[in-house]
Amino acid sequence: MDRTIEYIANLCKQNNILYGIGGSRMIKDIYFDVRVNDIDIFIKTSDVKRFKQLFASYEKATFATDRQYKSFFYGKYDFNGVKVDVMADMGVYYQLDCYRYQLNDISQVQERNNRNYMFLEDWFYIYWLIKRSDKINMIIDYWLNDVKCDQLRVDYLIKQNIPDDLKTYLINLM
Repeated sequence: MDRTIEYIANLCKQNNILYGIGGSRMIKDIYFDVRVNDIDIFIKTSDVKRFKQLFASYEKATFATDRQYKSFFYGKYDFNGVKVDVMADMGVYYQLDCYRYQLNDISQVQERNNRNYMFLEDWFYIYWLIKRSDKINMIIDYWLNDVKCDQLRVDYLIKQNIPDDLKTYLINLM
């Protein structure tokens, strides 16, 4: 899995594609030990065409919309048995509204070991939307027992269009 991440990261950097590794792999590499089944990567919407061209031979399927999601781009890739999900402008239906997460700016990622990772707080928002209570509870436990959440990221999220229940939860968390 490390070689796959290194390969993707290097090609993205060489081709000026903004990307961020998220999900369980981001959590495992930066925050705490968790089981990783695949790699989740967000890319900037304007970089989708170049990304698809670079990695066309690894692409297995693309999706845009279903009952829960309405994304600009969602692709499944297979790099020699390593599953990679790539998203751009992810939309999730939650409580009758569609909430979005877009990777638009380098400030939305943190560089570690020559790789761009997303922030735990941003994935808390994503997990909240997709109702992954197992991941939500692991992150809450981490924040309560180990390291406080990143106040600047939480402030950023609160200012975004997020569900009221999540906004209330984040305000109370601080």
